[in-house]
Amino acid sequence: VPAAAATVDDDDDDDDDDDDDECFTVSCSTISRHLLHGGMEAHGYPTMTFKVTSRRSTRGERIGVKAQQINVAIEMLAYFTKGIEIFYLDESHWEIGRRTVRGRSPRGQKAYCTHSFQRTRFTVISAMSSLGNLYAHVVKGTVTASVFEAFIKELFEWYHQKNLAERCVFYLDNAPIHRKDRLEQLFHASGHVIIFGAPYSPEMNPIEFMFGIWKRVADEMIGTKKLTEDNIKAVLQDSFYRFPSSSIRNLVGHVFNKVYERVFHGENI
Repeated sequence: VPAAAATVDDDDDDDDDDDDDECFTVSCSTISRHLLHGGMEAHGYPTMTFKVTSRRSTRGERIGVKAQQINVAIEMLAYFTKGIEIFYLDESHWEIGRRTVRGRSPRGQKAYCTHSFQRTRFTVISAMSSLGNLYAHVVKGTVTASVFEAFIKELFEWYHQKNLAERCVFYLDNAPIHRKDRLEQLFHASGHVIIFGAPYSPEMNPIEFMFGIWKRVADEMIGTKKLTEDNIKAVLQDSFYRFPSSSIRNLVGHVFNKVYERVFHGENI
């Protein structure tokens, strides 16, 4: 912690004598106690706590967005309670550089990280279902709308080859590459249902919780191999399919039981 400078005046007179400067060092533990145990409140600020940072936008806390979250949650619950399989889709980039994992924020509020990272040349388009089914495709570079639509067609073919249910639900976010008009045509022709989530609400998509675990496993596997494009691509794909079905169902259950509860109470998620 950098030393802080303090000015101490030992004279009781109102003369113009030079003040004596002192430098002192404040330990990290002292600062932590000050932030956590009322020191901030003494100065008119809320108490700060140390927590895992979130990188999503605070726009998800707007009243209009919360109304959309409730509507989406109601629609999803209707399908879930009927036992219809739900596939959650998203893209994930691999990032390099120092990650800011934890930070301070007022008690009861999220700590947000605004630092951007450098992305690698690989993107994974992935899908996981409420029943534990998985499907993924590794793309070199960024994903375009046409690439994503090709993935959807591959996913439909894979789904029908596995002789799964005739009708299921696919949940997507509002990324620009998810062209709603075009995708709605594809899903209508397939007989499946497509639902677009509320904006700025990644917590309502359980695959987002999976990404952090998946990336740690992939990073460990990549560290044991020669860093060729083929090896990295194979690791990204293989590590995804190692995720246990029971863990996937737990993540889906967390969203329906915990996240949706906060949504219906109008709380920030």
